[in-house]
Amino acid sequence: MRHRAFVAGTGILAVLQWGALLVLVNRKPPTLINQAVFLLLWGGAVMCSAMPLALAIQQRLWGLGRRSALSAGWGVVRSRAVRQGVLAGMLAAALMALQFLGMLNALLGAFMVLVAVLIEMLARTREPI
Repeated sequence: MRHRAFVAGTGILAVLQWGALLVLVNRKPPTLINQAVFLLLWGGAVMCSAMPLALAIQQRLWGLGRRSALSAGWGVVRSRAVRQGVLAGMLAAALMALQFLGMLNALLGAFMVLVAVLIEMLARTREPI
């Protein structure tokens, strides 16, 4: 794997954020400030957990695929993984915030996931081939 430093760095950040989230949930009462900190840690932990996963999936699916996928370069693959991780973290934080407010239902959740998928599809069409 060519991105060992990237995977190791995001993996360490993910473990630290999941640990901080565990400490926050077990030690602090659910005040407004603590809920905001929870949302930041939650989004960051999901983001840092999704980046190496997205990178591994892309390398597995497109690493042996078309020639144009290989000619795009490894920087494009890593920026794709970062974009997908950030999108997953923002989606997770938004869904959790709506759950805190009692406004999340299945239809709204499905709509937000669909919007995130559409954003990724639009960003993918803007990439060089």
